[in-house]
Amino acid sequence: MKYLSLIFLCFIALFRVAAQTPKISELKELYATTASDSVQVQTLINLINEYIGHNPDSLAYFAQKLDTHPGKDKNRNGQKSVNVAYAMYYYDKAEFDSSIVYIDKNIEISIAQGDSVGISSNLTNASIVLIGQSKYQTAIEYLLRALAIQEGNEKFAPKFVANTYNVISMAYHNMKNFETAQEYQWKALNVYKANAMETDLIRSYTNLGSNFLAMNKNDSAMYYFGVGLSLSRKNKDERKLAELSRMIGDLYLKEQKYDSAQFHYENSLQYFGDNKSTKEVTEAMVGLGTVYFEKGNYPRAYEMHKQAKDLFADRGDELETSRTLWLMSKDLQKLGRYEDAYQAIAESKTLSDTLQAKNSADAIAEMQVKYETEKKEKDLALQGVQLSAQELELNRQELLRNVAIAGALLLGVVALLIFQIKSRSNKTITAQNELLGKSLSEREALLKEIHHRVKNNLQIIASLLYLQSDESENLDAKRLLEEGQGRVRSMALIHQKLYENDDLKHIPFDEYLNELIGEIKLSFGDMAKDVALEVEAKNIFFDVDTAVPLGLIINELSTNAFKYAYTQRMGGGVFKVVLQHEEGAYHLTVSDNGSGIPDELMHATQSASLGLKLTRMLSDQLEGDYRFSNSNGTTFELKFAV
Repeated sequence: MKYLSLIFLCFIALFRVAAQTPKISELKELYATTASDSVQVQTLINLINEYIGHNPDSLAYFAQKLDTHPGKDKNRNGQKSVNVAYAMYYYDKAEFDSSIVYIDKNIEISIAQGDSVGISSNLTNASIVLIGQSKYQTAIEYLLRALAIQEGNEKFAPKFVANTYNVISMAYHNMKNFETAQEYQWKALNVYKANAMETDLIRSYTNLGSNFLAMNKNDSAMYYFGVGLSLSRKNKDERKLAELSRMIGDLYLKEQKYDSAQFHYENSLQYFGDNKSTKEVTEAMVGLGTVYFEKGNYPRAYEMHKQAKDLFADRGDELETSRTLWLMSKDLQKLGRYEDAYQAIAESKTLSDTLQAKNSADAIAEMQVKYETEKKEKDLALQGVQLSAQELELNRQELLRNVAIAGALLLGVVALLIFQIKSRSNKTITAQNELLGKSLSEREALLKEIHHRVKNNLQIIASLLYLQSDESENLDAKRLLEEGQGRVRSMALIHQKLYENDDLKHIPFDEYLNELIGEIKLSFGDMAKDVALEVEAKNIFFDVDTAVPLGLIINELSTNAFKYAYTQRMGGGVFKVVLQHEEGAYHLTVSDNGSGIPDELMHATQSASLGLKLTRMLSDQLEGDYRFSNSNGTTFELKFAV
């Protein structure tokens, strides 16, 4: 996955003015009718801002207009806007070297102006190009330098810093360091939430979904894609609707749900409309072509793959052109066009070969020739020695052969008798085993499907609770809905673990707890970043009847801890969960070293806290003995039998 949509964030941050820019049609009319050079220049800058990330060709057109305008140099941001537009245009065309030339020009301008915002922004932009060249570690070094300038500097709006978090997340994602990528993405998400930046929230939810998809957590990916899709519809953001539809199509294709994949790919292309110049559109075409292939519609598969190949080739993307040619060859084979299929394979291989270093290929070929030559020389030398030895060996082998034939005949008669006896019983046993195996497989498949559907339904409920909380202006209602969403997701995770596990009756609780508490910690962002997690539950397995109430108890206690326990503590926070099986009973201990629960709440029979009520009620449901204590934080202990 690539977060290509992030590229324009830092470019735009340089030149957005405080007031909302007019619509594109109004800007074009203003440019055509005004006689003022300064107004024309500012209008061209505003048009460039509007087209960044949307239409590369229009972006380049207005950049050229601004570059040749006589009043450009009188505007502080005139030349910067030109450089940004060309950098973005070449980046979208995957011409990274040309893109970075224009970024370097802006770095020089920013240094000359003493502009810390410009320096930081262009460090970020350079890192994005480095990411495009797969130079991820160098990109991260640039980004951390930019972040050091931004954090705590009043010149940088919260959105600017959040955008840098986003790009750092992108770099770690592409290095396959998904956990660190997730941490930075949560940082960005929390800033966007706190400042009600819905457009940026959509991007952040999209990136979270992409990260989960790369981690093969398809259900979490679908959840965040779904939230992003809902917000995109609300904001009528057709580009994000197109991008998210394409990503959901990729997810369904991965799960071999071809009808659903086709629906979302077609939606993606419809949202993109006539704008067929971006890589995202081309990737949607590739996905749709693959769906057609899997459904047996080979003419449509070939048509889609050929269009995608032509677009990749126009952009000079040799790697993707080669990959798509290979897909076309499969389409052509199914259509019976074997000569064309061979030609497509040959073109694909030629392109692939050009991407590899020629010296490496020559060296490998030279080593292969040398190896074959030496091997032949050794074979000839051995043949001379072996000829004399072969004559003696033939005489010895003839004697052994005669003895072996006689022995083999005797053994054959005995083996035939044994085989006839065993074959009759083996046929009966095999038939019975096949019948039992088939019944067991069908039962397991049915149970997995049931758990999968239960989990999907719970995910839908969680999504509805999220959307309702997002619409609510009542803070108490919003908080209750968010807490309900967390409880539903903890139950959904249990059913997910059941259908992912080979044992459909028992959940590996150590794995479940690490994922549950880890997700809860990430959702609190900076509030919980310095809290260390310690989970001990090795070789503990529960069925769904025990796992659900126990998971909800731990969900309540961990949520309360991250929300309240560490607010007055500066570092050194520890949240610990220990679950052990001793003397026929299970012992659960959940503790934190925070500020503790007030005594009047802990010992009240009718607690004002719904979380504490639920904890007590669920402990009773497990028929367990429990107690709370305040000693260097809060400790909850539960003893129960299963």
